[in-house]
Amino acid sequence: MLAGMTIVPLSVPTIALIAFFIVLLLWLYIYHASTLKQNKYRRVDELQDTLYAYSRLAGQITLGLQREGLPGEPFHGALILALQESKSAPCLNPHVQEQIQACLNDRDESRLELLQRGLDREMTKLAAERNQLLSILHSPSWGQALWQIVQPLFAPLAATGIAFLVYQFIVAIDSASTPSVYDWIVISARFVSGLITTAYIYILALSKPRTDAGFTNIMLSILIILAALFHLIGLSAAPYVLGVQLLLFLLGFRLSKPPSRKERPYVGHPDLMTNRPVIHHAEVLAIEEAKKDQDLVKDKDRE
Repeated sequence: MLAGMTIVPLSVPTIALIAFFIVLLLWLYIYHASTLKQNKYRRVDELQDTLYAYSRLAGQITLGLQREGLPGEPFHGALILALQESKSAPCLNPHVQEQIQACLNDRDESRLELLQRGLDREMTKLAAERNQLLSILHSPSWGQALWQIVQPLFAPLAATGIAFLVYQFIVAIDSASTPSVYDWIVISARFVSGLITTAYIYILALSKPRTDAGFTNIMLSILIILAALFHLIGLSAAPYVLGVQLLLFLLGFRLSKPPSRKERPYVGHPDLMTNRPVIHHAEVLAIEEAKKDQDLVKDKDRE
């Protein structure tokens, strides 16, 4: 069977081009693997710096609240300095930032208690993420080790996909003897849609839903990728597929907008005019969680 096969000899430029492309893919894989690992170490450093700032602030708050019998208010100099330093933490949570700013503005002891509870929750979450990253870096499980090998493959695969789309575009134009305006539209739409799909496959492979917005971005990326399956219907479906993908892309801007802050005081707010403390959105959430904890304690006491 092999004796009847004819081997087509390759020219020197073709062999050189194939060798260059293989070397390029290998370089992309190695570079991408190194970049992903450096990003994990960078994230660990950011988490560690944030935890250090939060723990320092939590300690100063505890000292400030326990100054019984001492003259002055709990907002001593070291606490104010720790509050200001925490505002520059790399992984500062927006709700914690609101609470810190409220403490600096109002100098109210009750706000310190709310901030302390918020810091405890945030430190627990950040410490869990840091420990997970350290486990992945130093003692990965079987699945994590496999994913560290597979994940960098998406960079050379994306480059291969883009090369294929360019080749497909050129062949489709050349196959039409006299391409009309409609041919240019559908072929270009398929090409652009393919680029968008390739980009979002790459983005999806690197995404982590740390927040609700991140989870929304992942779901939109999946929908954009699934929309590309309608190209199997034929070339005539390309403009419609591209239109759906662009609508989903624009929808991402709508869904990723920050939530409205109706609770935030405006100029002339009655509480501001009467110098009463204004409860911020983050503090409302903290109060609700504290009430839930108190209800649970009461239920346990009744039992």
